[in-house]
Amino acid sequence: TLLGSYVATDIPGEFVWMPGPLTAAARVGRWVLIEDVEKCPEEIQAALLRLLEERILPLGVGKEEKCHPGFRLFGTCITSARVLSSSGANSHNARRKSVASVGAGGTRVLHPNLWRKVHVDPLPFSELREVGRRLHPNIPHSISDAALDVLRKLDGSGRGEVFATRTAENQINNASDSNQHSTTAEVRDILGHGARHASV
Repeated sequence: TLLGSYVATDIPGEFVWMPGPLTAAARVGRWVLIEDVEKCPEEIQAALLRLLEERILPLGVGKEEKCHPGFRLFGTCITSARVLSSSGANSHNARRKSVASVGAGGTRVLHPNLWRKVHVDPLPFSELREVGRRLHPNIPHSISDAALDVLRKLDGSGRGEVFATRTAENQINNASDSNQHSTTAEVRDILGHGARHASV
């Protein structure tokens, strides 16, 4: 696990504590990136809350790890355009509300006071097409474009065809279109499919 666990040794019946990657990083001062932090298991989220508030990582076995001064934690979460559609017309305020609203169990760990937030607009489809073709030049364009069309139909981020400053009204319109689909897709899904096709 991220925190650690007891593992068996060569001596029958003997177990020792083995720190996980998050614990090891906190101990020596490495930087950690957790993707989709709001989707972490409840026990990890509980540990992250104390980590963010006190810089102490509880390990759940009567142990705790005080963070090294150089330790830094980065987390990502997807703020869907669907949230923007119900957050009012102000784009800046809508984005801030979306961060606190994403995920069922992740609301507490995403509390605005615990993070320094940086909003990143989703890459437009034109740039995604270029990224896909450069990553997998051997895949026929017809296949990569078909995969991109699937993402275009299922994507809930509100991304456009080209990179441009979008108003809240445009974001809400894109969200209304994407709400017609019950399934969502992410860029990592499409790139993963490309990698699998390239390996065949």
